[in-house]
Amino acid sequence: MPIAEMTTTRKQTWRDWLGPDGAEPDKLFTRDEIAEQASGIDAVTPDDIRYWEYQGVLPRSIRQWHNGAVRATYPGWYTQLAMFVRQLQRQGLTLDEITPRVRRRAHELLHMTVTAYRGEVPEALVSALNAYAYAQRQAFSADSPVAHIEVAIRFEDESGITAAVPVVPPADQE
Repeated sequence: MPIAEMTTTRKQTWRDWLGPDGAEPDKLFTRDEIAEQASGIDAVTPDDIRYWEYQGVLPRSIRQWHNGAVRATYPGWYTQLAMFVRQLQRQGLTLDEITPRVRRRAHELLHMTVTAYRGEVPEALVSALNAYAYAQRQAFSADSPVAHIEVAIRFEDESGITAAVPVVPPADQE
């Protein structure tokens, strides 16, 4: 979905951010699971996620039957958005300044997830690799000046022809 088509309404769900051609996620996570996965250098709580949704910074959950009860559910890429919000807050940005950046990041993540999915890489693996690269970038940037960490999945056919599918965007340059 082009960034220009993403409206600022606070009622959008993550499914709205997928766009008409977006693939449904392989696995869904609860708000607690997303908060736990997103907690790194700075903690992200379920209340933080709920507040960011209310403020329109993050898309809202989809409430549905999940693991024996009706719960707020999210795709794996939502973890990166929650981590990104916390990272930008740590840099001193306001939620009004963060919102358009989160939407751009979502567009990047969704594009990469669809690319990886079409390359037959499960979304859960893409999400785990994104989280790993993000954690590595954070760990390295705390100790030394690392400009870029990238994770890619390489496909090779019998003839030796390879294609790489990047699963992590470059370090944020705003």
